[in-house]
Amino acid sequence: MTHFSPGKTTEITTPPEWLKCGAQMGDLVNYWAKRGDIIAYVGPGAGSGAPACFKPLIAEMEIDVNLAFDEKIQPRHVGDFSTRSVQFEYPVAAGAILHEAMHARHSHWSLEEVSKIKDRRISTLITLFEETRIENRGVIHFPRNRSFLRACALKLVIGDVKKSDVLANGPMGLSQLMLLTLARVDAGVLEPDDVTLVKDEATDYLGKPLMKKLRRVWMRAQAHIDDREWKPLEKLAHEWIKLLEDAGHDTKEPEMPEALKALLEAIMGELGEMAEETETEARTEGGVQIVAEIAEAEAAARAAEAKEESEHKKASSMVFNKTTGPSEVRATSSTLIETREPTGPERAAAVTVSKLLEQARYHDRVVEERTSAMPPGRLNGRQAVQAAAARSRGVIPTQEPWSHKRRFHTEDPNLKVGVMVDISGSMGSAMQPMAATAWVMSEAVRRVQGKAAMVYYGNGVFPVLRPGEHLEKVKVYSAPDGTERFDQAFQALDGALGLLHGSGARLLVIVSDICYTPNEKEASKKWAARLHKAGVAVIVLPFGNDSYAKELENAPGNSVRVISEALNPAKAARVIGQEAADALEKAGAAR
Repeated sequence: MTHFSPGKTTEITTPPEWLKCGAQMGDLVNYWAKRGDIIAYVGPGAGSGAPACFKPLIAEMEIDVNLAFDEKIQPRHVGDFSTRSVQFEYPVAAGAILHEAMHARHSHWSLEEVSKIKDRRISTLITLFEETRIENRGVIHFPRNRSFLRACALKLVIGDVKKSDVLANGPMGLSQLMLLTLARVDAGVLEPDDVTLVKDEATDYLGKPLMKKLRRVWMRAQAHIDDREWKPLEKLAHEWIKLLEDAGHDTKEPEMPEALKALLEAIMGELGEMAEETETEARTEGGVQIVAEIAEAEAAARAAEAKEESEHKKASSMVFNKTTGPSEVRATSSTLIETREPTGPERAAAVTVSKLLEQARYHDRVVEERTSAMPPGRLNGRQAVQAAAARSRGVIPTQEPWSHKRRFHTEDPNLKVGVMVDISGSMGSAMQPMAATAWVMSEAVRRVQGKAAMVYYGNGVFPVLRPGEHLEKVKVYSAPDGTERFDQAFQALDGALGLLHGSGARLLVIVSDICYTPNEKEASKKWAARLHKAGVAVIVLPFGNDSYAKELENAPGNSVRVISEALNPAKAARVIGQEAADALEKAGAAR
């Protein structure tokens, strides 16, 4: 009957097909319980006779999947239970997990001691008080999860209560139903309309004065805040029995009065229908909640995006609003060591690169996903089962289990190319080819009416090419610095070009061996992953030791391309142009 068990042994093992889902449920119950030691067992028949239970002595949660989910649902249909969308899709299971999590978080008194109480009426009432006490804590801790508890509340009652037990216990059987239903209204879990029948029938039988007194008892039980002490609940249990007996109700399993028997049979007969209606309303409530959460998340994301853009534009203004090249006010030791006219091969490379970029900028591929109730497309098994279940209940299904994708290209010529050049001491050999690359990329992007910008970064950050400007000559700088301000340089470049939040074809070229301090290395991985999500192509040219660059290339969640070949200046620009065209096309196709 209770979801709080004194068991010291594991009675089931999770079936292999439920292991992944069980692990996700285990993570969830630990998160909600603010613990890290709870093991979850899920499967048919789990729960030690109840729909779900928690065993504090061995830190174990059990969930009976036949009750928590529809019996037709297979684990492959469930999806990732750690996501909010799946939790709202299966609110009964989520509610069962939350209920057990609240036992794990708040039921710290000794269940063994309570089980030794000779008067079973008292021990039963203590555990019944605890059921709604911990659910009240769940509503307080996680108000956005209230619909989970509501969806499973009466289903848990049906799983807990046997009609024969209720009818055999007389007034105590009625007490059990009241504490599992009416008390949940004051706990904040159920709505009064969810349990109108129980309230009306119990009030007719017990009378309004007694009902008010009993309600005050369960509300005081819910207000009990000492999670390690059960004695106050025992005192309330004695008070409950005294109230019933003072009103003339024999609580020691008397012969069932016909009036009470008829009342309990009426309630038990309607309990299943009440549970189904409550679950349906809770699902609607959950749907409203998740829509609100999605809207909040989108608003928060927009606010974070706006804040990030503002910060990056500020970083950009600090870098690009001053003269190009290093200056006395900047921390870098780099100096301009050569200014020359571009060579013939470099001019030819600019023409070649411009043609490649002209083609690449029109490959921003868009993928539009559509769903439908009928084929063609890919079948979503979970939604198909839900649709079948709805039809079996005579309900018109709203699910659209078939999905397909429509791909098309957009002609957005807003090509943006950012170049970052590392001027720490290890990159000295790259300065000549990168000076040529700077001029070639500037010329090539100008030819296709795109936008390019370039920064050098070491002890400080300075611009070599502002957005919209064109390099007339090849400028070669030295690389004497002792560190690399990668994060500052990227933020300035992003603020100038809008790589992360812009549109059209976008490319970032990083000239560096990525041999950074730990903080800067983490920044490089973070921004590489963000650029991948934004559909921005990223190329890294280490011009020497590529082991650290390869580490970035192999980091999860990005599409960085490392070019390790040793190249002369003109060839370097041409190879970058070809790789840029390929990377831009792949980045567009991956979106």
